Amino acid sequence: MEPVTDRELLDRLCSRDSRAFELLYQRYKVALFRFCLGILKDQHRAEDAVHETFLKLFRRSDTLEDRTSCRAWLFRVARNECLMVIRRERHSALVDGEDVWEENTPLTILVGQQTQESISKALDALKVEYREVILLRENERLSYTAIAAITDSTQSAVKSRLFKARRALASALAPLLEERIKE
Repeated sequence: MEPVTDRELLDRLCSRDSRAFELLYQRYKVALFRFCLGILKDQHRAEDAVHETFLKLFRRSDTLEDRTSCRAWLFRVARNECLMVIRRERHSALVDGEDVWEENTPLTILVGQQTQESISKALDALKVEYREVILLRENERLSYTAIAAITDSTQSAVKSRLFKARRALASALAPLLEERIKE
């Protein structure tokens, strides 16, 4: 049996084919959840964001102009859902500044932690606009073009954020690496 494309599933979904919706859900739920969890750092809020994303897909599938970019559309909607959650919690808009860290630096987080846990916490400490590009590029293996479309920015902005995030992570994880070399 030949795999069904996203475009075919979206065409069927516009005709309210519930099986098409179920197939799209099964195809993207794990990746979207992983992405939302990486941004929100909370399982329940991530599940809610994914749920809202799929509700919007069901309600708005007929308004998608380019049916070949379903994956990018879903990630963009999921990103927006996550940002809305963050905005509601902070009661203010995110500020785009040069500082890539939220409150704690990874250096203070790294003390006494295991390598994987330290990397995870360092990622969590990044501001959301830096964390999301790392997650989309490294975990989802998306192109710069796709990430730019999802984050509603330019490819050069995506590259810049990736560079800053990677540099900040390398700097934060340097003490851990030095400690490992000494061992």
